[in-house]
Amino acid sequence: MSESFLQTTAKSKLYIGPANNLINTLDEFEAITEWTEVTGLIDLGKWGYEGNEITQGFIDDAYVHRLKGNLDNGKIDLVVGRNPFDAGQNILRDAVQSNWNKYPVKVVLNDQPTDTGTPSVFYFKGVPLSAQNDFGEVNNVVKTTFSIGVDGQLFEVPADVTIVFDPAGAALTAAVQGDPYSETIAVSGGVGAPSFALKDGDALPAGLSLAASTGVISGTPTATGVSTFTVKVTYDGFGEDEHDYGITVTAS
Repeated sequence: MSESFLQTTAKSKLYIGPANNLINTLDEFEAITEWTEVTGLIDLGKWGYEGNEITQGFIDDAYVHRLKGNLDNGKIDLVVGRNPFDAGQNILRDAVQSNWNKYPVKVVLNDQPTDTGTPSVFYFKGVPLSAQNDFGEVNNVVKTTFSIGVDGQLFEVPADVTIVFDPAGAALTAAVQGDPYSETIAVSGGVGAPSFALKDGDALPAGLSLAASTGVISGTPTATGVSTFTVKVTYDGFGEDEHDYGITVTAS
């Protein structure tokens, strides 16, 4: 993908999970099943990794020297259209006013590269710090800005394609020694044209070969036996995956 893959925040979503002060790993975030969406999003703010700057000057060289200290993921200043009936907003309001817990937060972008692909997802442990209402003048839309501090590591699961192999199973059509053989491995879901290859160190039954541009396995097998191998597919635009297959060659 290149500069053509730009995206906006339109259709992005933010969710908050049940209070959990101990959650720390990506697997733990992805295992959460109870997420409440915060609706009425207006501004997702700016947040992400930033190293703290450490400076030290020395008399003898009269220069300031710099080091990178702790990483700080900052905080989200989340602006929403105030809705007293929104469950997600109310969780944040209550958290600011009534407890000192930390909450799992999930942000899902609308940037999947294909219709069958998956979007970028961010996870972090959030500390709800404030909930300030903006009332303004007569024609102002009433808004609430929730300040949510990012506690510790920020996890990002990048957008990706979902590649589907056909045949989907592991066993390809059986072959007969000495008889012509042909089987096609088809794929879908990537961006651009696919190319096929065997995983390094793998081999087809003797006498068969894999066409890189078409995914066709063809030839005349010369020996009996069972061969297992992994087919790797790489798209020239974006996307790669692999699938395990096997071919049994029987005697004629």
